[in-house]
Amino acid sequence: MAKKKITVICNYPTPENMDKFQDIMCNELAKGIIASKPVEYVEALKAALKKDLEKSLN
Repeated sequence: MAKKKITVICNYPTPENMDKFQDIMCNELAKGIIASKPVEYVEALKAALKKDLEKSLN
């Protein structure tokens, strides 16, 4: 089975809209991961991200 080539085009927003853009981008990425990976993978990823966030806040 041949792999399908995917082209991604990303138009970045102006600096004043960057925070909202990043929120939307992260939400859509999360939806893609949830849809394509098993529950165990998603839970492990969430735990690792939470641990890293807690570490960076301390």
